[in-house]
Amino acid sequence: MSEPVTRPAAEIIDHDRRGRRVGDGRPFTTFTPYAARTHARIRTGLERFWWGHGATERHDDEFALVVPVGRNAVVRTSQGPITTIATRAHHGIVWPGDTVDDCHYRLITPREQMLAQRFPADYALCGTVEQQHAQVCRFRE
Repeated sequence: MSEPVTRPAAEIIDHDRRGRRVGDGRPFTTFTPYAARTHARIRTGLERFWWGHGATERHDDEFALVVPVGRNAVVRTSQGPITTIATRAHHGIVWPGDTVDDCHYRLITPREQMLAQRFPADYALCGTVEQQHAQVCRFRE
C-alpha cells in the first residue's frame, strides 16, 4: 500500500510542547496579550470543533487546532492536513481548554515545519529559531 499524499497535522506536531496559556499573554518579559483576532480565531475553532459537539476527536490526547496566522485564516483540526507552509511560521497550534484563556498556544517550530514539508527526519538544523525557519524555507533538493 502506498503512503498517502497528505497526512494529518497531528503527525508532525510535538504534543509535549504545549506552549503558553492564552490568558498569560505572548511570551515576552512584560505582559502582552494576544491580539483580538487571535482570540477570535481560537474561539471560532473551539466553537466549531471542541465545545458542545461531542466530536470523536474530543477524547484524543493529541487533538489540537491548527490556527494559520493571516487575514483569511481558517482554523482546522490536527486530524486533517496542514495548509501550505512556504516561508515563516504562519501556523499556531492550540490545545483546547474550557475557555479561550485556558487554551495553550504556540507557533509551529522549525522542526515541525520541516516535517510538514517532508524533509528527511535526520536533516540537521542549526542556528537561532529564525535562522532555522530560514533554512527550512530555502531548502532545495
